[in-house]
Parts: sequence; C-alpha cells; structure tokens
Amino acid sequence: MNPSTRDSCGTDANDLERAPLVEHQYLSPLESIKLACWPFSILKTVVLILSFLILILFWVVDVTGECPPVSRMMGVALITALWWVTQIAPLHISAMIPPILLPIMGVASSSEQAASFWNNTSFLFLGGFLFSLALQQSRLHKRIALMVMCPLVRFGGIGLMIGFMLTNFLLSMWMSNTASTLTMMPIAEVSLASLTQHCGEETAEKMRLPLLLGLCYSGTIGGMATLVGTPPNLIYADQLMVLFPEAPPVRFVDWLGYGLPYSFALLWFLIGWFIIKFLRTKTQVGRQMKTALTEELDKLGPMSYEEKVVAVTFAVLMIGWLFRSDNGPIKGWSNLLSHPSYVGDGTWAMICTVPLFLIPSTKIEAKSSKNKAILDWDDIKASFPFDIILLFGGGFALADGFSRSGLTAWIGTRLSSLSEVPLFFLVMIICTVTASLSEVLSNMATAIVLLPLVGALAVSVEVDPRLFMLTVCFASSFAFMLPMATGPNMVTYATGKVKVHEMALSGFVLNIMGIVLWTVAAFTFVPPSAGYKINEMPYWANARAPFVCPSR
Repeated sequence: MNPSTRDSCGTDANDLERAPLVEHQYLSPLESIKLACWPFSILKTVVLILSFLILILFWVVDVTGECPPVSRMMGVALITALWWVTQIAPLHISAMIPPILLPIMGVASSSEQAASFWNNTSFLFLGGFLFSLALQQSRLHKRIALMVMCPLVRFGGIGLMIGFMLTNFLLSMWMSNTASTLTMMPIAEVSLASLTQHCGEETAEKMRLPLLLGLCYSGTIGGMATLVGTPPNLIYADQLMVLFPEAPPVRFVDWLGYGLPYSFALLWFLIGWFIIKFLRTKTQVGRQMKTALTEELDKLGPMSYEEKVVAVTFAVLMIGWLFRSDNGPIKGWSNLLSHPSYVGDGTWAMICTVPLFLIPSTKIEAKSSKNKAILDWDDIKASFPFDIILLFGGGFALADGFSRSGLTAWIGTRLSSLSEVPLFFLVMIICTVTASLSEVLSNMATAIVLLPLVGALAVSVEVDPRLFMLTVCFASSFAFMLPMATGPNMVTYATGKVKVHEMALSGFVLNIMGIVLWTVAAFTFVPPSAGYKINEMPYWANARAPFVCPSR
C-alpha cells in the first residue's frame, strides 16, 4: 500500500472512499436554540420549579410555627418524594437529595449523614448479594430448581405449577427475585413448548398463566421470607434502629419466625386459587415433560467443585445466622467474643462471602493462565448493584434526618386523634395504602417514605411501632398488578405471553389475599416472633415524651 495515502493519524484515504456514508440528523436553528437555553422536558421543568419553590418556602418560612429544623426536613422529604413519584431522574440519583440538602439546610452534618449512609444493614445486603452471585455463577441454583421440579411433575399440571412456584419461592429467599425469575423463565418457556408439542395447544394454553404468573408472583412472595430476601426488609431493620435507637435489633433468625410462615401461607393461598381458577380439571402433562426436565438435569452432569464450595458456604452462612446470638436456652457463638453485641448478621455475611474471592475455581483466566476464584471481580462488577446501595444509603440518610430534626416526634403529636380508630382497621388501612403505592412506586421508595410516618403514628396511638412498620414492610412487596411494579412482573410481561389485563386481574386478587392474610397474621402468630404485644407500648418507644425542637 502506498504510504502517501495515509494521513498523520494513520487513516487510509482509499479506505475512507470505500466506507459507507453515515447520515447525520441535524437540528434546526430554532431547535438548537431551544436545546441550548433549556434542555429539559416539560415534566422535568415543572418538577424542578416546584422543587425550588418547596426548598425556598420550607427553608425560609417555618411552616410549623415552632421548629425550623422540622420545617426544613419536611421540605427535603417532599422534594425527595416528588422526584421519586415523577421519576425525572433514576431513583438512586434522587436518593442523593437528603445527604446533599440536609447539611446545607442545617438539619444534619455531612459526617452524620455519611455515617448513616453505610451500616450493618448495608453489609448484610452486600453479603447476601455476593452469595447470590456465587449461586448463579456456580449454576447451583439451576440444579436446585430441576431437582425440586422433577419429582412433582408426576402429579400432572398441578404438580408442574407447584414445582415452578415452589422452586422460585425457595430461590428468591436468597437471591434477587428478578434474577431467580430470569433463571426459571427459560425453563418455563421450554416446558410450554414441550406441552404444545406433546400434549396439544389446548393443554399448553391451560398451563400458560399458571406457570408464567405463578413464577413472577412466587418470586415476589419468596422475598418476604428472609431478612435478605428483598430490600424493604433490610430498610425496615435499619429504620427501626434509626427512629428508635433503643429498640432490639432485627435478627435474621427472628425474621424467619414470622416472615417464612407468612410468605409460605400466602404462597399456598395463591396455589389454591390458581388451582380453582385455572386447573379445576386434571391436566395431564405426560411423561415427555418429566423426561424433558430430567434431560436438563442430566446435562448439568455430576455436582461440580464450584457447586460444592457454594453449597458448603451456604450451610455455614445459615448456621452462623441462626446461632449468632442467644435463642432461648441455646447460647449464641458471639458470646465467645469479648464484645458479642459488636457482631451483627452483616459481619457474618461478609465473613462467609469474602473468602469466595480467594478460593480458586476450575476456570482458567485467559490473560494469566491462572485459576480464577469462585467469585471474580471482573465477572461481577457489571452486575454490582451500585443503584440499590445508593438507594439504601439515601433512605437511611432520610430516616436519620427524620429522627435528628424531630419530624418523627412532631408528626406523632398531631396524629393522636387516630387512636380512636380500631387497631385492626388501622392496620388494614395502612396495608392497603402501602400496597396501592407500591404499584406505582418502587417497593424501596414506598418503604423509605412510609416507614418514618407510620413509626410516628404508632407512637401517637401508643402501640408498638413494629406493628405498623412491619405492615408497611410486607405490604410494600404487594406489587402484583402492573408489569412495571416489580422486576419479576417485568420479566414475565417481557415474554409477550401475558397480557396486562390478565396480570392486573390476578394481581388484584392476590393483593386482597395478601392484605387480609397480613392483617390477620399481624394479630395472631407474628407478635410472639416479632417481639411485640398488641396494645402495649414498649419502653424504648417513649410514647409520652413531649415534642422538643432540636437546637440546630
């Protein structure tokens, strides 16, 4: 090639002549001026103007007439909620509003906000996330899924439906319900295709909604079973300690005592309703279905080295969580330490998952020809949940602001009239409002906004705050109606096999089931495990303390 045809950057002129022309779209002069002057949409413009007006109003004017920090905190909370509802920015970016504005407005210092941004709950979430990634990368989750489903297929269509729902329920207890649903969905689609081929289109159509809707709903329900199952559970655990510092911490083993029975009961209510609605007549799925699932299991081969390591890690993680602190007559292993209270569930989660970055796997790294670790940072950094961690931190900072400014106590003093409402109906109202909001807001945003409010309400009507706060925590996961309400719903809707009205109708019925079942559970089997008593105020809630404006 003639070197004279190349420019100083090494580009060949002949290559440029042969390259296809790329059409560029240019803005008109008027559009360019508009973009340069104001690059925001009408919605963003309106929200930004409203946010600015709220900021000025609540900062300059004491709307409470007695406590400027409360007024300023109200302004920050309103702006944050406005950004979350309108979604003019990603939720995790909007969550940065409290740690930015609260120091500027004199409600809390930057150091105080930073300290609340990352805590034991954050470590617990991080440890649970790292373990769920190890579960996925080792493919142990797929083996567990197929091993659970294969024996149940013999019971026909009902057995197949229960197999899928029970498997996704179990997986979503330990990993993201969106990830577990993504794992199970290809298996469900292959099963529907096999049903069409071997049992006919009528049978496949009959199983379509039970399998697909059953998958997304069981994933959401499974997240309620454990403390690490879904973010609202961890938000509740942290905000309880922020709003009521002397309250006993929420332990993993405590949550199992009420989260697992409630979610398992709701799962079987769902299964029973699906059987009545879709599978009243026996549906034969044939031997071919069992053969197809067995073949999928056989493809995995014998249990790999990585799967064994992750399985042992899971066993150690569970034992450590269950026996970290005293459980009745059984003494916890943390008593062996000089300061048992210094160790939380988050500490143990990190103790079990960090070594997975050190233990070598059988995979070879291309660059260095060395064995990769079970968890490799280069493999997981793309899926690392920076957005959830920022949203967690923003929520913790917001709750810290509620407490430091005195807003929680101020709200509580103005809700005492609600003590005349029967407690049973008050819990049902809170549950219904929360479930409705979770259909249009994310479950994390719903929990972050409502938990401080119902905590203040509990103090006002003189009941244990855990009753109302747990109600918000569980009801924020009742997002069953709309495709955009939660990750599993979006995964199911994206298959193109479920229509919006089908999901909305089934989700509405499941919402009613969840609300009624929780309202009953909150007054029956939940109190002993959660540690609260109906109509009894714990000492740490300080029900009758007068509101005192902080000197900031």
